[in-house]
Amino acid sequence: MEKQGETEKGKANNFEVSFSALRKAIVNVLDFLDGLKNEEGQNATDKADQIEKLKFHLAFICTYVQLSHCDSEEFDDEISDASRQEVENLLQQILDVVDSNVRCKYNMDHVLPSLMDNIDDCISSCYHSTSSATMTDKQLDFLLLNLHYLSKYLAEQIFPLVTVSETHLHQGTTHI
Repeated sequence: MEKQGETEKGKANNFEVSFSALRKAIVNVLDFLDGLKNEEGQNATDKADQIEKLKFHLAFICTYVQLSHCDSEEFDDEISDASRQEVENLLQQILDVVDSNVRCKYNMDHVLPSLMDNIDDCISSCYHSTSSATMTDKQLDFLLLNLHYLSKYLAEQIFPLVTVSETHLHQGTTHI
């Protein structure tokens, strides 16, 4: 019985390590994307839609991993595979047009393979670990931040030109 408890702790620890590495890789990618705005000669506005889609898929994968770790039987592998592939494609498209000096500055030739490996490791560890409904405060904050971003992104996609005041007018409530 003790051995089983140690095995479960080890699996949970593997997930923690994998997820921590994934968060770090995502932060590196987000730093790179934010840095593109400040780089001379890099027209990030041309890639704004791709950057937003990439951020969406990164947030989705993190949310998927966190929630599937809690109950992996309820999640579909195809969803994570499609989102993972979309992340790889979008990031590669962005990297293809970025100056090589900027890519080197942010170590992006290493970050992309590392990110993909971390995504694979996290998804794999979800299915090899025991279900756990507990999260640290840091994990919960990260999950809530991602859920907020996902809902905001989707709302902007569904209602791209609707402002808050227009929404109130359509609902019959005006605030002056």
